[in-house]
Amino acid sequence: MKRLSRMMLLGSIAILISSCNLKVDYNNPISGDNTQAQKVAIPVLNPAGPLVTTGTAISISSETPDSEIYYVIGDVQSEPDQITGTLYDPAKKPIIGENSSIKVVAFREGFAPSDPVSINYVVTDSPTIIAVSPSKALSDKPTSVIITGTGFLDVQTVSFGSNAADSFTIDSDLQITAILPAGLADGSYDVTLIAPKGSCSWQAIEVSSK
Repeated sequence: MKRLSRMMLLGSIAILISSCNLKVDYNNPISGDNTQAQKVAIPVLNPAGPLVTTGTAISISSETPDSEIYYVIGDVQSEPDQITGTLYDPAKKPIIGENSSIKVVAFREGFAPSDPVSINYVVTDSPTIIAVSPSKALSDKPTSVIITGTGFLDVQTVSFGSNAADSFTIDSDLQITAILPAGLADGSYDVTLIAPKGSCSWQAIEVSSK
């Protein structure tokens, strides 16, 4: 009887040790068949679009060190991988020459693939405004206005209503800094850009004396 009880006790201990080992293996992110693998950080595309000019080079990055990024252009129904995708090379960035869709996934050994990122790029060679800041200004002094959008490299004229900007600087293809003149009458003034290939306007800036 004592021998049987001892055997049962030893068997219970063995089962307990086995259970503990399984638990440790399951939760160890380095061991075995880990179903809890950390994901690679979601890739970031720059510019984020959707509006770009012809020939825009797309930069792609991930915050996960040593990750490899694969992309496909055109057929974004399937996700890119090491076989179906193109490995991103900073020295050979993908070029957008026409309206295109691009899908990107990042990989790293020992990590789960990142979530996919898709952007539908729309090519326009005319300037296009997507934001103006600030939307309100006082008339007693000149105001610096930041205009963001795309297709700005060839802009020749910036105006507020019928008033030319005191000056403007093309910071990049995506941004212009213009100076709203002082002394304008209270009212609304549309922002207009003119370039050789076209023009565009944006909703008014409200100017007031107080």
